[in-house]
Amino acid sequence: MPRSMTYKSNSVIYFEGDSSNRIYVLKSGKVTLTSHDIETGQEIHNRVETGEFFGVKSALGRYPQEENAVVVSTAEVIVFTVPEFEEFACQNTRVILKMLKVFSTQLRRIHAKVTNMLDQPTMVGPEHGLFQIGEFFHRQGKMKQARYVLERYLEVYPNGPRASRAKELLAGVERNDYLYSGPSHSEPSRADGHGASGEAERPAAASRGEQPGEETPAGRRYYEAVSMFGREEFQAAFKTFREAAAMEDPDFTVPSLVEAGRCLMHLQRHDDAIRHFTSLVQRYPKMEELPRVLYYLGRVYEEKGERERAGGFFKKVQSLASTDETLQKQVAHAIQNL
Repeated sequence: MPRSMTYKSNSVIYFEGDSSNRIYVLKSGKVTLTSHDIETGQEIHNRVETGEFFGVKSALGRYPQEENAVVVSTAEVIVFTVPEFEEFACQNTRVILKMLKVFSTQLRRIHAKVTNMLDQPTMVGPEHGLFQIGEFFHRQGKMKQARYVLERYLEVYPNGPRASRAKELLAGVERNDYLYSGPSHSEPSRADGHGASGEAERPAAASRGEQPGEETPAGRRYYEAVSMFGREEFQAAFKTFREAAAMEDPDFTVPSLVEAGRCLMHLQRHDDAIRHFTSLVQRYPKMEELPRVLYYLGRVYEEKGERERAGGFFKKVQSLASTDETLQKQVAHAIQNL
């Protein structure tokens, strides 16, 4: 069931870049969404009206939040999971119509701005246009946006005339070690894999400086599982990640096991996820992924309602002084909301 939560003045409900499967509706108080104009970079402030939903696009689209949700004065919000919101929306068609109107207006505005930035007076086909947007973001150094658009291009036009160039640009994004922002790896927001587990993060194997290739058997199985995960085939992805881990490829064993644990989180198999991650920490106490694994453990306990134990894991992550700024934001946010 949707639950009511109270946020104090000057707190943050979510940060730009967070990923989540939560949708919010303002019941009382004041909340402002702060973002940056796609064309000028100027900061934009949009006040959320009482009764208005926010966080919808990122949750439904499974990509990172595009703004910061800042509490101006103590606010009470109703929090929906995606399934809860879908059920609610199906029973209230007026909500759907209202959101479609808002989204349509936003899309037209974004399209106009992107067209202006590209300085393109004539219309081009959708394949070429999508590639140009990704190329523009890459040229401007907006790597998260570039990666999202280019990956969507390759999904829709895998054999398109610009597919090879799109792959080259994506390789450049990887070399710059930017955080993956596509929906298929959103790490959410709570026990589903958060950024709760959703968090917006790249697969574990991609979080290092080097990028393991797909030419090895373990690599092929790993990326097959990543694709399954993106399609929300969590049970199949879990099995395939385990198969990749069993091949004992040093580039993929630990990342595959981490991702297998995320599958258990999405499947809401809380006790299995706890056993899995605990075993992983015991086997690989010095693994690079340790802070995030501990964060996942905290999220699972939070989902189980064991807030004290969840807080212990979150504080442990803070004490490790992780250089992952997004993770530190997520942990601070999680502690604030306990």
